Amino acid sequence: VGKHFKSRGPLTCVRSPQGRPVYLQAGGSPAGRAFAAKHADALIAWATGVEGMKEYRADIRKQAAAAGRDPDDVKVMFLFSPILG
Repeated sequence: VGKHFKSRGPLTCVRSPQGRPVYLQAGGSPAGRAFAAKHADALIAWATGVEGMKEYRADIRKQAAAAGRDPDDVKVMFLFSPILG
């Protein structure tokens, strides 16, 4: 409760393991990747093919470690479009 938010009662769910809302980021630019590696709990990404996904994930892990984070703490979820036929 504060200047811009009011509540009539307690939240009726348990606190998340992070102790705060989960930070989800969805930007694939170099700046977006750097932001995600430093701050996000998870990110939504697009990459072409399995190798592209592996390279993207490796880049996020490298940047997370450089930012002083455990690389395993940043989850990467890829969007994909299967082509059938």
